[in-house]
Amino acid sequence: MRFLILFLLSTSFLFAQSVPQTFTTTKSPADAGFSADRLKRLDSWLQDLIDKDIAPNAVTFVAHKGKIVHYKAFGYSNLAKKTPLKRDDLYRIASQSKAITTVTLMTLFEEEKFLLDDPISKYIPAFKNPKVLVTYDKKDPTGGTYATRPAKSEITIRQLLSHNAGLPYEHPLDQRPEFNVPFFNSTAPDKLEDVINKLAKRPLLRDPGTDSTGAGFTYGLNIDIIGRLIEILSGKPFDVAMRERVLEPLGMNDTYFYLPDSKASRLVELYSKSSMDKPLTLHTNETYRILPRPEQKRFFQVEPD
Repeated sequence: MRFLILFLLSTSFLFAQSVPQTFTTTKSPADAGFSADRLKRLDSWLQDLIDKDIAPNAVTFVAHKGKIVHYKAFGYSNLAKKTPLKRDDLYRIASQSKAITTVTLMTLFEEEKFLLDDPISKYIPAFKNPKVLVTYDKKDPTGGTYATRPAKSEITIRQLLSHNAGLPYEHPLDQRPEFNVPFFNSTAPDKLEDVINKLAKRPLLRDPGTDSTGAGFTYGLNIDIIGRLIEILSGKPFDVAMRERVLEPLGMNDTYFYLPDSKASRLVELYSKSSMDKPLTLHTNETYRILPRPEQKRFFQVEPD
């Protein structure tokens, strides 16, 4: 279990909205058509997970037609200090960033800036004429020989969005200098453009698209490429485009790549659980735990052009 972050959300993206939805609290769940007794079962279930050391904390938010019927915090933001979790504490959302990135891209689709089946090389030429890895020296992937062949087709934007482009996270040849790509915890001064152009040099693990057997899904760095595409189509840095197009219109004022100093104290500690019979412990990867904190941002800053 990589991230023990439990939360229940009921949200709706309404792209035509110019202002974020507002919520009011109901006097009783029945006013919004909910059963108070059933909501109490939700309370007891979540509290049981915490009491049994299965989850460190949880926040629930249940709303219907703008009326909040259940909004509570359970557990602790820091187990060692027994710091009670607050409803507005902040969580790392990890790969849920992919959903927000995708929504950002689709605002550009609504503006007819691209087609889903456009080849990504139309916008990022480094992806032109992709190759597929055929064989490599498993005993010496860093310095041994390897062979590739031309891919049967170009990578499309649709395939990137659905992780059908043949691009993995961990690549068999990723330690070779020519294929080494700075990962999310890198302190290298690479901009997103630099990282994506390096990524484009890697051979794919399979041909883009899904074959007749249904195979083709390869979870990987696809949405990182989408982030760069957003920069190209919008003419703005990725984080700026995301904030202007999605976060600010939806009132997501507590969503950041790096927390500002004023909100750093609201970030919950990160825990993991290796198996159900093991206790919750601090996540073993310290980078996961400290990455969003404001003091880490200095390692990733690049001087402006």
